[in-house]
Amino acid sequence: LVVEEVFKPSKDVKAVFEAVGASADELYSASAAAEVAFEYAKQTQLDQRAPDNRTLLLDALLCDALYKGLIRKGELYPTHIAKADLREAFLRRLQPQTCISRGQQRLLRKGQPPAVQVSGERRQGNKFVTRVVGVEAFLVDPSALAAECQRKFACSTSVNDLPGKTNPGQEVILQVRLTRMNNILQVWRVWPHTQVLRGFFAAASLAV
Repeated sequence: LVVEEVFKPSKDVKAVFEAVGASADELYSASAAAEVAFEYAKQTQLDQRAPDNRTLLLDALLCDALYKGLIRKGELYPTHIAKADLREAFLRRLQPQTCISRGQQRLLRKGQPPAVQVSGERRQGNKFVTRVVGVEAFLVDPSALAAECQRKFACSTSVNDLPGKTNPGQEVILQVRLTRMNNILQVWRVWPHTQVLRGFFAAASLAV
């Protein structure tokens, strides 16, 4: 499993990408996107026209890319920016997305993926079950996860559709406590992106 944060150029910065010959339709890592801004400053000699070597002059194109729509009426647009601030200022104007890859599968989604939720519930007296929701976001087949948990934990499992017409996901139900659930999720490499909802279990009883 590979989870990468990537950035898509927005209409605000499209002109900067085009000015340096970079595609405004591709996805960029944070460092590659920031390099576009610095390359523009280099090609237009914004560093040489600045008052010191720690500052860049802002021409109309770069100033609009960074601040258009953010400056309130009556406020003046900045004329300079510190080199140390250009990276973050530029990235804020791009659209963050997450690229998730597992083998030959690849999924692209806006923003950060939702955390996989693991929770415990008490059912029928003293019986407990563990619910796992959201593994599809990390290209994990709920049925495959249920089968592996059944084998590993020697317990009954089921896969159910989540309620709601607008919720296409599924939940994995295990007839077992949360103990060792982190081990199985580590195998699928989604544990760093997991939120444990302790439910009815006391903290001392968990091995998560």
